[in-house]
Order: sequence, then C-alpha cells, then structure tokens
Amino acid sequence: MVGGNGTVELMEKLGLAFPTNEVSVGNGEELYIVPYVHIFPLDIHVLDPMKPPSKKRRCLRLVTDLHPTILCQTTVGEEGIGAVMYIGPDSLALVQHLPLEVHVNFLQRKKKLGTSRFHILDLCSGSGIQALATLVALDECFPRSEALCVDINERALRFTHFNAVLNNIDPKRLDMLNADIMDINSSKESQDQFYASMNGRRFDIILSNPPFIPVPQSSSFSTLGPDIVSVIQRRYGLFSSGGASGDIILGSVIKLSSRFLKEDGGLLAVVSEFMNPPVARDSEKLDDNDDSFELLTQIKSWWESGIACHGILFTNQYPLDAYEYSRRRASNEAEYMSWYNNLESSKIKSVSPGLLFLLTQNVLRQTLPVISIESQIIRKTEMGSIWTPYNKKAVTATREAWLRFCEAIYC
Repeated sequence: MVGGNGTVELMEKLGLAFPTNEVSVGNGEELYIVPYVHIFPLDIHVLDPMKPPSKKRRCLRLVTDLHPTILCQTTVGEEGIGAVMYIGPDSLALVQHLPLEVHVNFLQRKKKLGTSRFHILDLCSGSGIQALATLVALDECFPRSEALCVDINERALRFTHFNAVLNNIDPKRLDMLNADIMDINSSKESQDQFYASMNGRRFDIILSNPPFIPVPQSSSFSTLGPDIVSVIQRRYGLFSSGGASGDIILGSVIKLSSRFLKEDGGLLAVVSEFMNPPVARDSEKLDDNDDSFELLTQIKSWWESGIACHGILFTNQYPLDAYEYSRRRASNEAEYMSWYNNLESSKIKSVSPGLLFLLTQNVLRQTLPVISIESQIIRKTEMGSIWTPYNKKAVTATREAWLRFCEAIYC
C-alpha cells in the first residue's frame, strides 16, 4: 500500500528516510517521516581559457546527509560508521576561496603545467563536493582531469559516485578509496592499497576538509558522568571529530600531502578550524618568525618530505576564546563544562575558522627553507568573516594575497 507502513519500511531500508519516535498531538499520537538526505545547489565558477577571467557559471547539485541536529534523532550509520558530512560553511569556503584560476594562470605563465589534465586528490571527501566542484571548474580548460576521493565512510563514496552521475560527470574520471588516512600514514597494508589507487602518479592539487572539531573524548571532562560526553559524540560523529585536540586528522592530511603532492607547482588547499591561531597585532600580515606561533611550527612539523613548500595560513580577525567556543558548541550547562574542560586539558585557548594553502617549489638553488608559512588575518566586514558564504570581500582578500605570494616566491 502506497503511503502505508510498507512504504515507510521500504524508504527506511533504502536509506531515504526514517520514522521519528511517536509524539503526542492532541489526544492521539503521530509518526513523522524525516528524510536522511537533501539536495544542495551550488554555483561553480568555470574557467574559460579563451576569456579570462571567466564569468561562466554552472550549477552543481549535491545530495548529502542532513545536519546533525536532524540525524542525531535516527540510527543512520549505527551499524557502520555514521552520517556523511552535510554541506556547511566550511565546505563552501574551500570551494569559493580556492585560488584555482590564479593557480592555473600562474602555472601557464611560468610554463609549469606540463600536462593536459590535472590529477586531484580529495582527502576526507564526504559527498565529493571539493573534487566534483574542481572538476567542473576545470571542465573547459582541462576536460580530462581526474580525481581520487578518499574517505573512511563507504556511504560517503556512494554519495560521491551518485553526485557525479547526477551532474553528468563521467564516473570513470573518479577513483574512490575507502580508507582511513591515519592508517595510510602508519600501516603498510593501507599504504600499499593507497599506492595501488594512485597508479604511480603524484597529484597536482590536493584538497581536504578534514574533521576538525575538538570533541570531548573522556567522561572525566564532564561533571555529570559519561552520558553527556556520549550525547556530544553522537552529535559530532566521525565526519566532524578531530579528536580531543581537533587536529589529529589535519596532521595526517599534511603528512600524506607532503609525500604525494607534485614536486613543483603542486597546490594543497585545506579548510579547517585552527587551534591557538596567530592574533593580529599591528598589521594584518604577520611574520612567522615569532616563537609564539606554535600553530605554524606544528604545521611545519607535519610536512615530512624534503620537497620545498611555502604557503599562507588565513584565519579570522577575531578568534573565539575557549569560553565562547564552548558556549556555542554546547546545548546546556553540563555540555558546556565538558567542552571547556576538554579545551583546557588540550591547552586550546582560542579557535578560528581558516584556510591553509601550500605551494610546492622545485628549486635548483635552495635559498628558502624547506617549508615556510606566513599567516594573514582576514578582517571582519559587514559581509561577515572568512567562512561566511559568498563573502566577496574575504574571497578577494585571500586571492589577491595568494597572487602576491606566488609572484614573490617564484620571482
């Protein structure tokens, strides 16, 4: 019977929707049906080799899971690994701030392209938004470009494949690997599997929106017992938890990128929250020689190869202190104490949304250190901060800064 219990059971079996618990309405009880997924439209700037800068746009339609406030009501992924990351402001920030046109034009001018296509690696790919958006943006300039999407969640890779088909992107241009990138860094078996997926290539572009939230991991961080931490961990599942420190996946992303990014002109672009970011003092541009910049030192330590690499860390003008960050993550006072105690234990004093761009450089005369990173603050304006969707002022600031940086590095 259409619309009866059989239909509900079928939708639940197919992973399309789920019934909520019965709730009292008036004198009776009703059962609400809630979708697991939604369709998110996203405009992509398409590079035009004949008319730079291009004004062409293409709408990408992405199917992905709903926000955790909805999914925490259901059992999606309980038998496996959990939900797929929804499209959030961080997802959009990497798409909108990625200096793809600047990068391609720069490589063309410096005669560093060498191939007719780009090889892209998307680490922690989720619904495939970063890989698919980049393939669409390159479609007219480099239509043979390919991407390898890596995610620990098999459900995420199914989303990526479905989204490629939905947007008329040939699935043959996508390779998918179900793997834990932390294992790739530490396990020979996982490394061999990853090498086999690479087909002997290095990547021109590596993209990543890794889990980054410093989620409490121990009931000792709660004054009301382990149940509070369990509730928090359920809300911030595997797709969003960066461990107690927030940066364990970020570290693996950078380590892996240092081994597999193209040695000259390779671009690593990461969107993440960054713990204890540099704070603006007398100017927006900060010098990374200050010993107090522990975050920059930490990022440099993750770059394990001898390939020369230089970049910029962009963060907000006003990071959130531990109190405000905990308050925004928590739903009540007990949760607040769990968050705050975890941040204090992890020595996290402040947190900022941000973007990290790194560019490899194969130099004959090594006049620069193997890796150098400068930090730049993005001012808050009436349009918002660095992650505010469609914040044209922030996008212009990061792209102009990246163009100046590239010119300085290679000149």
